[in-house]
Amino acid sequence: MELPTADLAQLSLSEPASDGILEEELDGRPMLWRNVLSSIDQAADAMTLGELLHGECFSMQDAMSALEMMDPQMDSGMATADQPPPPPPPDLLELSELVAIVDELLRGEVAWYAGLPLVQTVFRLDWLHATRQPCDARLGAVMLGAVRGAAAVRALVLRSGVSEEEDFSSSSYGLDLREDVPDSDVLRQLIAEEEAAAGALRDAKGEKAVTDDRAALLEAVLCRLRLRRSLFAVLGNLLRPGPKALETCKRMVALCEAQLPGVRP
Repeated sequence: MELPTADLAQLSLSEPASDGILEEELDGRPMLWRNVLSSIDQAADAMTLGELLHGECFSMQDAMSALEMMDPQMDSGMATADQPPPPPPPDLLELSELVAIVDELLRGEVAWYAGLPLVQTVFRLDWLHATRQPCDARLGAVMLGAVRGAAAVRALVLRSGVSEEEDFSSSSYGLDLREDVPDSDVLRQLIAEEEAAAGALRDAKGEKAVTDDRAALLEAVLCRLRLRRSLFAVLGNLLRPGPKALETCKRMVALCEAQLPGVRP
């Protein structure tokens, strides 16, 4: 879009504005701020839908970022007053529901690794915003492992310093990544739930009244708990230098691979 020279002159910040001048002191120096809203409004009135006005120092990328800020539909970090609080996690989940949630978390993590924002991928599960509330023990262990795993991945990427914004979205958007919980506590919870699931599966196989579908669901839950535990162990050991941590990573990666046939549909 090309504006006439007279219209462009109205956008000059060096000309006094009729709406007044604001004077303040910044770092010991007097600063003058001129109100140019009227000039901007005039330029906006001369534009039609779909047009963008920019100069040499204001590119299309800058314009897109500016449009995203404070836009409820585009600004991931904006919290609006009309948004309800996240619902509390349930005290008990059906086996099929737990399997679906774990799979959804894995899909969100893969999307985050591909460059999408954390808040729109892993944390699109509302219950992850309420990991401090009591809930189903299996769900709580999985969610805590996912949140602390995301913190570990973010730390690894930031430590390497080789990624671009388009490759990986490192911003945490102020999300609660549970930095107060040590990795040992996360592993302890995941192992406890894994052992409980393994015991439930053994009991189910020994009971004639248990259907094949329930046994299959118990095995699916156990498989996913093992996968979550081994993934978290891999990330935790990658943050620790040394040959012992490397060997642990290799064992945990092999355990991850062993669970994939049971996770794939």
